[in-house]
Amino acid sequence: MKSAILLPVLVIACCLFCGCMETQEAAPATSTATDRGIADITSPYMPGSSTLADAMRELEYYDSRGLIDASNLSIRQVSGFKVGADGSAGTWVLGVQREEGAELLVYTNDEWRSNVWEADLPEGEIDLDRVLSPEALYEQQRDVIGEAMHLRNTTESSLHLEGEIYTVTVASKTDFAVISFNAVTGELISTL
Repeated sequence: MKSAILLPVLVIACCLFCGCMETQEAAPATSTATDRGIADITSPYMPGSSTLADAMRELEYYDSRGLIDASNLSIRQVSGFKVGADGSAGTWVLGVQREEGAELLVYTNDEWRSNVWEADLPEGEIDLDRVLSPEALYEQQRDVIGEAMHLRNTTESSLHLEGEIYTVTVASKTDFAVISFNAVTGELISTL
């Protein structure tokens, strides 16, 4: 009787085990046609990057489908994380003020998410049509930002826009640089 129960359990366990051993498709940079076995889940997932303009177009799409209400947004701050030398980012975060309160809209992995934000946001509204795009800033200040990245042996930075000031932070494990620019003209304000 025990063998009648044990046999189906062993068959199911074998099927599950074999299913886990199928070829896993990984990022092209690390996978080859001969990769086999269990996928390494400790590797960091590197989402694709996008420009702020592309992310904003996607937000308009979400609004048109009723997924996120993007009407009557007062953008108070914009942050980009894992920003490359071209000004595109792995993640964009908009701090927005609505009548109901503050919210963070987060764009990462090609999707928007809305999160209630209990803290205060800056007072001034940002007009994205008035300020330089992150790509234009990174192109205009390629030498300054590029040198900061080179000195810290990195290809990424973070970007923060508040009012009419862009702040770019470039960090390594032992050092960091904070560079401020006029968001309208792109002129260098300060370097720390």
